[in-house]
Amino acid sequence: MRIALMAAIAILLGGAKPAPQPISLEPVANWKVDYSTSSCVLTRQFVAGDQRYDFELTFTPIEKRARLRLGSPEKPGRFDSGDAAVEVDGVKLAEPTHFNVFASAKGGTTREFLFLQFGRDVGHTDRSLRLRPTRYGDFILDVPDFPGAMRAMGSCMDDLYHTLGIDPAVLRSIAVNPEGRSMQFVRSPGREFDMQLLYWVTTDGKVDECKVLKPSGIDEFDQRFCEELKASGRFKPAKSTAGLPMRAPVFEDVSMRTKVQTSTSPL
Repeated sequence: MRIALMAAIAILLGGAKPAPQPISLEPVANWKVDYSTSSCVLTRQFVAGDQRYDFELTFTPIEKRARLRLGSPEKPGRFDSGDAAVEVDGVKLAEPTHFNVFASAKGGTTREFLFLQFGRDVGHTDRSLRLRPTRYGDFILDVPDFPGAMRAMGSCMDDLYHTLGIDPAVLRSIAVNPEGRSMQFVRSPGREFDMQLLYWVTTDGKVDECKVLKPSGIDEFDQRFCEELKASGRFKPAKSTAGLPMRAPVFEDVSMRTKVQTSTSPL
C-alpha cells in the first residue's frame, strides 16, 4: 500500500513521461521510377531537420507483396526484426507488418518493411504514411502526390510484364497461385547465394518454361537450375476464378544463407 502511494505521489509531482513525438519526413526531391529486368523501384529523398532519409519501394512481377525501405545515415546495431505498426492517412492498418533493420551499403541504417498486400493496404495513400518499427523510430512521411507515383509504377509493371511475356489478363484470372518452392527440386550449390527466377507451372503441376532473371553468380548452378527444375519440379497447380487448374507464372526471389545473426538491442 505504501509503495503504491509513493508511486502515485511521484507521478503527481513529476508528471507522466511524455511519449516521443514522431519524426516528420518532408520530400526534397521528385519521385523517380527505375526499370530493371525483374522489378520496378520507386525512390525519393526525404529530410527531417538536417538528416536525410532515402525511400525505396520495390515491386516484383506477379507478387502482391512489396518491400519498402527507409535508409538513414546513423550507425546501426546488428540485424534485428519484428513487427511495425503502419498508418495510412491517419488510419492504422488492422495487422502489423514485418520489418528488418540492418546496415545499409552506405554504412548507415536500413529499415525494411514487408507488405503482403501493398496495393490493397497502402497503395491508396494520398496524404501521409506512418511507419512505427518497434524500438527503431516513428516516422510520418508527407506524400500527397503518392497516387501519381503509383500510376507511374503501374506503367512500369505493364512494361515489365510485356518484356517477360506475361499477360496481365492471365494474372487477373488466377484465384489460387501455384504452391511449392523451386529449391525443393534443385540441388543446392552448398554456398550462400541470391537469385531471381520466373517459371511457369502447368495444369498438372510440372514446369514447362523457366528463366533465371538474376543469376546467383555460381556459374555451374545457374546453368543447371532451370533444367533440373523442369525435370523434377512437381507443384500444386494454380486455380482460376472458375476453380479449374490453370497454367500460371511464378516469380521467386531465392536467398540461401548459412548463418544469421540476430539482436534485440536497440540502435
